[in-house]
Amino acid sequence: MTPTVEYVESKIGEFNDLVFGSCLPPITVRLSHARSFLGRVQYRRQLSLFGRRPAGTDFVMRISTEFDLPENEQEDVILHEMIHCYIAFKGLKDTSTHGKLFRECMSRINTEFGRNITVSHRMAPGTVNPRMHEVRQHCICVSQLKDGKWGITVCTEAKMPEIDRRLPRCYAIEQKQWYRSQDTFFNRYPRSRTPKIYRISREDLDLHLADAQEFRP
Repeated sequence: MTPTVEYVESKIGEFNDLVFGSCLPPITVRLSHARSFLGRVQYRRQLSLFGRRPAGTDFVMRISTEFDLPENEQEDVILHEMIHCYIAFKGLKDTSTHGKLFRECMSRINTEFGRNITVSHRMAPGTVNPRMHEVRQHCICVSQLKDGKWGITVCTEAKMPEIDRRLPRCYAIEQKQWYRSQDTFFNRYPRSRTPKIYRISREDLDLHLADAQEFRP
């Protein structure tokens, strides 16, 4: 199924009452064409008084429409993001993004409500939107960062000069190289309009850039 704003809003309302005891504040829903995530929550922190941990406010849940998930899996994605909202809204401190507290909440919901929420959104074969298999021309900047890791930026030809100029201002880059490729592997990455590097393994780079053409902007 492809989620709509109305569908996600209805599920948030349903799960807020059923799972979270109606304690969560309003959550704005926005759809995304991102291929790098299924769901994501953004919020800002309120200034705290008397030394209390700042709580989250102004929550926005972004749900990708680029994946064709069964409804139960789409619901689990929404619940996953609602756990993040719950922890932030309550001003609770976790050990990491998906730390001990997150896992405790996830385990409780899975047990009590028969869900299958996971720490990471794992996508089974066949869940990807058919557009993921279209043959497209990509401009890809491969960056080796100064920490030794690798990342890529995928963009259109028109955006390439600006991104090439701005990338070193935003990231600690050791070296970078541009490629043109039609490998459908790169369809999963959003076409950047601003400098944005996505981490990638050296093995994936070697495999999917084997037939790519190097060029200079």
